[in-house]
Amino acid sequence: MVTGIDGSAEGSLTIPETVEYNSKTYTVKSIGNNAFYDCYGFRGSLTIGNSVTSIGDNAFNGCYHFEGNLTIPDSVISIGEKAFYRCSGFSGSLTIGNNVTIIGNSSFEECFGFSGSLTIGNSVTIIGNHAFCGCTHFTGSLTIPNSVESIEASAFYGCCGFKGSLTIGNRITSIGESVFYGCFGFTGSLIIPDSVTSIGKSVFYNCSGFKDCYYYGNLQFSDTTILSGCTFNTVFVKMDYKYPMFSCKNTTLKPIETPTPIDTFTTTDTFTTYETLKTLITDTNKKTKLTNGQIAIIVVCSFIGIVLIVLFILFFIKRSSREDEVKDPKVNPNELIELNDQEDQENQG
Repeated sequence: MVTGIDGSAEGSLTIPETVEYNSKTYTVKSIGNNAFYDCYGFRGSLTIGNSVTSIGDNAFNGCYHFEGNLTIPDSVISIGEKAFYRCSGFSGSLTIGNNVTIIGNSSFEECFGFSGSLTIGNSVTIIGNHAFCGCTHFTGSLTIPNSVESIEASAFYGCCGFKGSLTIGNRITSIGESVFYGCFGFTGSLIIPDSVTSIGKSVFYNCSGFKDCYYYGNLQFSDTTILSGCTFNTVFVKMDYKYPMFSCKNTTLKPIETPTPIDTFTTTDTFTTYETLKTLITDTNKKTKLTNGQIAIIVVCSFIGIVLIVLFILFFIKRSSREDEVKDPKVNPNELIELNDQEDQENQG
């Protein structure tokens, strides 16, 4: 474990994979809490060896003169709280390795010097409170991988530099308060996965760059600030969504269209909060999903129809039989013999 340094710190810093002490070689597996706290004399790059598995709380807190890119290697599993807090000198991209599972609270808060991309590894499950809060100069798109289950409050608060799309993984269940507050640079469509079961206040407040919003779930959004300030052209929701939609103040709305997966109609009060909404467009080529009541009615009507058809067939058969009797009446053989005898007697007479 690296626990600190002796003397004044300057230049670049490399955390090696191994160190020698008293003629013995030790593997560096962790960077301890407060190891380089306020070592603001470093003015070069920071390189972390591939043997490190954990970075402790406040490990590099206040080291605001580091420069260039920062890569958290794949060997790292956890990043502690405020591990890189106020490391504002980094000026490139930030890459978080594929074995990191937890990004601690405020771990990169106020690292506003990053001006490249942010890559989050595909094993992260939790992004802590304020994790990237104030990182105002990240650029490009942002992908929250499918491994993430929770993004906690204000994690990307004020990250207004992103200029591409936002992709939120399909396993996420909780998005905390103000997570993407003020991220107005995102473009394209905002897709809120149906896996989300909890969403906080002001999550997408003033994310005005999004063109459209898609929500395929059934969660009732109780707070009116969730999408405040968003200027969507179109909002897509499931047509059986039965709650009044979350309010979008100062938002210009065009007709709401239903995407391909939608196949059931909504209640009439779903869009009551949108004063500017005039038209609801549905896909007329989609088959409407039937309710249990509708299915029961169809079954009863079908049964009655079958009964009527059977009765009609029986009536037709009986009527045909009577007509045949009229055309070809049956004569008793004994009566036929008596008639023949009478004719013989009359001929003899």
